[in-house]
Amino acid sequence: MPEYRPGYTVLDAILEQSFQEWYANYAALTGNNANPDDPSHFYDYRGAFLAGEQASPDPHDIDPATGRTLLHMTDQFKMPGHPNMFWAANDLAREGLSIRPEAALGLNNRRFDSLLDMQ
Repeated sequence: MPEYRPGYTVLDAILEQSFQEWYANYAALTGNNANPDDPSHFYDYRGAFLAGEQASPDPHDIDPATGRTLLHMTDQFKMPGHPNMFWAANDLAREGLSIRPEAALGLNNRRFDSLLDMQ
């Protein structure tokens, strides 16, 4: 069993085996690190697995070396510290942060560092 990390999904032994197979396919498809517990991931892959998530192409993220569209998972299972963390306005409020009012108009999810009120 993997080491417990607060906030990350824990699976029983049967689901863990299925998850490991699912993640191995995901890593092969995306070129991601083969270790789902690598601390640099900042992503709850087990939570994504339980939710039935699948990688999908991101038309805004193109590999400059190949010109191919890169595959990504949803933001839902990103953990604090993820380099591409997106935050909803209510998440910011929970953290005691605010966003510029003009940025909040029509806001669903936007890049965290572009919305913070830096005053």
